[in-house]
Amino acid sequence: MNLQVIVSTMNQKDYSLLEKMNIQTDAVVINQCDKNEVVDFEYNGHKIKWISMVERGVGLSRNTGILHSTADVILFADDDITYCDGYADGVLGAFERNDEADVVCFNINLVNSTKNIGGHRNNTENKKLKVINSMRYGACLIAVRRKAILRERIMFSLLFGGGAEFMSGEDSIFVKDCHDAGLNLYADTFCLGDVDDSGSSWFKGINDDFFIHRGMVYATAFSKTYPLIFLYYAWRNSKIHKGYSIKKIYSLFVQGRKQIKKYR
Repeated sequence: MNLQVIVSTMNQKDYSLLEKMNIQTDAVVINQCDKNEVVDFEYNGHKIKWISMVERGVGLSRNTGILHSTADVILFADDDITYCDGYADGVLGAFERNDEADVVCFNINLVNSTKNIGGHRNNTENKKLKVINSMRYGACLIAVRRKAILRERIMFSLLFGGGAEFMSGEDSIFVKDCHDAGLNLYADTFCLGDVDDSGSSWFKGINDDFFIHRGMVYATAFSKTYPLIFLYYAWRNSKIHKGYSIKKIYSLFVQGRKQIKKYR
């Protein structure tokens, strides 16, 4: 098997990002900026396809990367990640140990994290994932067999995520779509590297809008079982955010569902 990293970034003026991220494999870089251009070149013996595009949206960025990728396994990335040396062996090794795995979710070290939104999932064992324990993996933790998601027509939502109309949640919906398609998801304890979590394009603190937005995401991902999902996450978040009761969070989730149902 071989590996490509699909990097979503913006306004890069040169190729120095490859060194900053410690790219040690082939990669497809989607640079959303003020021009349209495709450049192919080699970097430290690896093939790089650098795609500049004026259109915006992280879902569009990742989908463009998927369509231009050629590797057996693709690993999604944002530009604030610094990969550890030998990350390719760690990622491909997880798929080799789990031959039936279509999607593997890894660990990463959060640096300077200021968010407290329910915890960043940290794998403590290698195991198969179910729906309820796989919804907190960000896209930068996810690697997939390219042919498996192409076969099942799985792409990232263009409605959710940075640069889209609703600013986050595209990764959770992607994971749920993988489950719904019958793909096999696994957790692996390998740590990909470090990510700077000091800033965010979408997180503005814990407030009513935060829970309304999460209700939109959950209602989209769980169109039939959303009442149970609302109840579970309302209970879970009420334990973390003491200013919000289960009833209050649940009602905000419902507002979110009403908003997304009216979207047309």
